[in-house]
Amino acid sequence: MVVSLLTELDCAADLVHVRLLTLGLRYLASEQFDLVLLDLSLPDSWGMETVRRLRNSFPDLRVVVMTGATMPEIEQEAQREGATDCIRKQDLDANRLAHVISNARSR
Repeated sequence: MVVSLLTELDCAADLVHVRLLTLGLRYLASEQFDLVLLDLSLPDSWGMETVRRLRNSFPDLRVVVMTGATMPEIEQEAQREGATDCIRKQDLDANRLAHVISNARSR
């Protein structure tokens, strides 16, 4: 879904899409990235532990968390754990994604 939205935006960015946190951490260790769009529901990591593991390995990296949870507490906790921003999957559209990415890049 995110890949198609970024294509729709004609976003000037290189995109690497991985389905496992462990694989993402390997990519991050070998390449330089400006931003990570992080799903809290990965097969090998779930919830805030996903944010913690990423932030522990890459504390300076900007992280936008995507969640299917509708509770505001999840968004607040993600930001306390170091996420730059948080977006609910059900609110995700091209304009919202562009706005969140732009804000995260400017920080």
